[in-house]
Amino acid sequence: MRALPLPPVALGIVLFCAYGCRDLLDAWRDSPFDGLGWIALSVWGLPLIVLRQEEVGGGREGGSASPVLLGGGLGMGLIGALGSLNVLQHAGLALSLAGLLPWRWGHMLWLAAAASWMPVCGWALGRHCAVEVVPLVRMGVAAAGVLWVGFRFR
Repeated sequence: MRALPLPPVALGIVLFCAYGCRDLLDAWRDSPFDGLGWIALSVWGLPLIVLRQEEVGGGREGGSASPVLLGGGLGMGLIGALGSLNVLQHAGLALSLAGLLPWRWGHMLWLAAAASWMPVCGWALGRHCAVEVVPLVRMGVAAAGVLWVGFRFR
């Protein structure tokens, strides 16, 4: 299996956004409504691995990142860091991760499903659902986004 080459700038943006989201680890560990958010992130991130591998396998070496999404992720991450707004930093991470793939309108539903791993999802669902239901909804939303991308681009 070949390494998945990424433009260095794209990798730097993702690392910056990931560093800004280090609070996710505490939320996933301590909050009963966010406890399995890391699994939702893992499920949501599956298209990144599969579609990046297809990009490399198709001979498009690393230049297929989306500058618009990467720039949006960087902007949201910076604004979130300056204003101490975690939700913007989480959205910035989602945008920057999605920016590792070439832009397609069909990815919008998958990108919206990124909310499944964010604490804002646990907060919103916690107002209307029992603690036991929240992880199921999170996994369902993440899986729906992944299935959408899988069926749309196969």
